[in-house]
Amino acid sequence: MNFALDFDHSLFDILRPLPRLIEIDTRLLPEPWGGFCEEYRVRVHAVLGYENPAEHIKIWPACNIVSCGIGRGDHLRTDTIADSSSGNYTLGLVWAVRRVSSVYLDFPIRRVVSVVPRSTPRGKLDLLEAAGVTIEFGEDSLDAMKKAETLAAAHGWWYTRQYWNPDNTKAYDPFGRHIARCVPDLGIFACGVGSGGTCSGVVPALREGLRLQGSSLHAVAVVVEPGSTVSGVRTERALKPGTLGWRDVVNDVRYVRLEESLVCSAALWRQTSSAFEPCYGGESTGFALVGGLLSTLTLATMRRLEPLRRKDGYVHLGFIAPDRRDPYKENFAKHGMYY
Repeated sequence: MNFALDFDHSLFDILRPLPRLIEIDTRLLPEPWGGFCEEYRVRVHAVLGYENPAEHIKIWPACNIVSCGIGRGDHLRTDTIADSSSGNYTLGLVWAVRRVSSVYLDFPIRRVVSVVPRSTPRGKLDLLEAAGVTIEFGEDSLDAMKKAETLAAAHGWWYTRQYWNPDNTKAYDPFGRHIARCVPDLGIFACGVGSGGTCSGVVPALREGLRLQGSSLHAVAVVVEPGSTVSGVRTERALKPGTLGWRDVVNDVRYVRLEESLVCSAALWRQTSSAFEPCYGGESTGFALVGGLLSTLTLATMRRLEPLRRKDGYVHLGFIAPDRRDPYKENFAKHGMYY
């Protein structure tokens, strides 16, 4: 068949339902954040990016990149699709490829190759191996990017270039508009930056959705503090080779380290009242929330928080929970957090 003409792009809809949003019990947050939210009347909302068959937000760009790539014929003349990744994006590619193959039996892609940093958590590697992914290692995330490009060029593989591919950004337009509909009072939004696709895609769509309702948005990009490592997100040095315009769409950039990310993530797992439910996010979940809280604190200190306060008397802060905690069990245990 002629995939470019006949491919049904809607077949991915079952893999990427629009996310649910829940309100967080701020009394559970580690200090100083619980007291800060109470003093400044801040309500916090988590966007559950992990409630889908892949259990992570990267199913969105993976499906869109595969869909658009098929439209261009990127799948032709190879049986292998490849990229560098911290794990989730590659697992998203597995789901996308399997979905296409289940409908189009002559789809040629049969193998997924992932080049991952050596620091990738054991739990994530187990998931990749269980999914049948061929794993190659780079010394770090920058080396993994270079190695993926080199291997793909040498073997003629379909290299999806997630860190440069605008189809990554475009995947999140409905995601961002949905958040605006669910929490029209949102004033601050924080997003961890890995490839740059989520931030560069969600924020403009969210901002436009809120603008149509007469509200403004203070957007925060959260990157890894130099010298630290948080799975799925990066330091500015590691983000430099990418071209997705995450910096252009935010009002603030915050730097967060692993330890505070883990502590905040673990706090979100608890539940003390039936009025709230737990958020079972991984290490990059607390990472995004801490970055959002730091930016909110600065706004409060500079007396710039009040314009973002809504009619209910609260400032509403949203953040993305990209994936579940399960692949990071060893990382949490190393810091005395068990489940």
